[in-house]
Amino acid sequence: MTIHTARLGVREFRVIRPAGAPLRASLRFGGDNHMVFASSGAAMRIAAFWEIAARSPHTLVHVPLRGDGTAPQGWHEIVTAGSGLDLLLTPRQMQFAGHEWKRLRSRLGRGRPATFALPPGAIDSEDKRAFTKLWDRESTRKLDLAVHAETLVVTGDRTTLRYGRDLFTHVGRESLRARGSDPLSYTSNEIHESDVVLRRHESGIYLWIPRDQRWV
Repeated sequence: MTIHTARLGVREFRVIRPAGAPLRASLRFGGDNHMVFASSGAAMRIAAFWEIAARSPHTLVHVPLRGDGTAPQGWHEIVTAGSGLDLLLTPRQMQFAGHEWKRLRSRLGRGRPATFALPPGAIDSEDKRAFTKLWDRESTRKLDLAVHAETLVVTGDRTTLRYGRDLFTHVGRESLRARGSDPLSYTSNEIHESDVVLRRHESGIYLWIPRDQRWV
């Protein structure tokens, strides 16, 4: 990954991004929802970035997902529909204003190489008691979704960011168990727009992993 720093006024922000080849994944806004199409491996890497955001209350995590024109075999029309978006994970403790993202992004530069080693099993960790409390409609722990500068900005605390992480972990693992050659078959799940963990019930996050993992 790469680490970037930039200032907005008196505040300095740290942003991390994946390095190397683009992820075989695409985030689109279509209809009323945010839709992620990914390979199994990309879904697991994205899950790791949600976990990093949950563990790093003073770091923004930027995952470019607008796509490079490739798509799973037989999925081009679906994957290229709608508007392409990046993903920005923002720990609530930072109190980062999403509308500032365009200005901050323009100041990031090339960054410096770095590694972030998660402990074994980190993306599978689970606090059942904390997750159960999320389903209390009186809970103030929520995920906020907003789009700014062609980017889905997701804001949450450690527990809610891990709730989002689990969408990618679980679907990624299930897709590895359900490999097949039919280009139209897939594994999917979602954080539905009516999910109690979302502060506003306007749009959700849907994840599809085609069984055919060839992106062309």
